[in-house]
Amino acid sequence: MDSGKLAKLKDVKWRAARCCATCVNGKFSPGKDWGTCGLDANTYEHNKHKRLHELPAHVLAVCDYYYEDKFEGAVKKLNDFLSSPITS
Repeated sequence: MDSGKLAKLKDVKWRAARCCATCVNGKFSPGKDWGTCGLDANTYEHNKHKRLHELPAHVLAVCDYYYEDKFEGAVKKLNDFLSSPITS
């Protein structure tokens, strides 16, 4: 990697985010910002349809039930990107 790029990324403390996208309960289609939360505790009764629904989830959001099972995978993807020839 370019040493200037790496120095700047470290300077701004660039890192993976703890958010719905890295939560084990977040369910997203490829390339989509909106998905759903698969945690049973986050279901609610939709008043219009009178049935249980999963809460919407956004890749940049997070709730108190965040579980970082996928977080280490996100960190690995970032590290792989930083060490790839693309970033040189």
